[in-house]
Amino acid sequence: MEEPEHLARYRAWREAGDELTGFVLDDVVPVVNRLRLFTAARLGLTVHELACLDLLRQRGPLTTETLADRTGLTRSGLSRMLRRLEREGHVARGPDDTHAQRIVVTLVPHQERDDAAAELRFVVRSAMAAAASEAGLHRRRELAGAAVIMRILSGCLFDAARQASDRLTGRRRYAQRMRGSPRVID
Repeated sequence: MEEPEHLARYRAWREAGDELTGFVLDDVVPVVNRLRLFTAARLGLTVHELACLDLLRQRGPLTTETLADRTGLTRSGLSRMLRRLEREGHVARGPDDTHAQRIVVTLVPHQERDDAAAELRFVVRSAMAAAASEAGLHRRRELAGAAVIMRILSGCLFDAARQASDRLTGRRRYAQRMRGSPRVID
């Protein structure tokens, strides 16, 4: 008996999802982490600092609230990091014109950092071009489709990381409440 079409399609999606998950977690993430560690070490930065600077480069000036959300750092951790980055000449902090309580962080031009970032982007761009060529993706439309998939994947991974963080934070708060709650004695 032949498998119904909707079950075959579901099985194919599941197998493709399993293969993609393994590829991302086992192959891509470790290599990207290695590249980021190398670049950060070369600049005397931590990986979190480099990630913060990359966010500011990509998106422009951001509030400290947005940076904390995107980097996963606490407010105090982010504040310490930003003080160091400001002291080293990487960022500038200032008030938000639209909200008196907000602080906006802006990326400051920094020759050594900008050169290292350009070199990293060149290395990754070359690797991506080689991968696209090897996969037979030569047309602009094919490359655009691959880029869309990568952007969607990036968004899904960001959401998954946020949900995992929220669950962990929720468990910690629950455990703290349970430890702090008075015991009832009969």
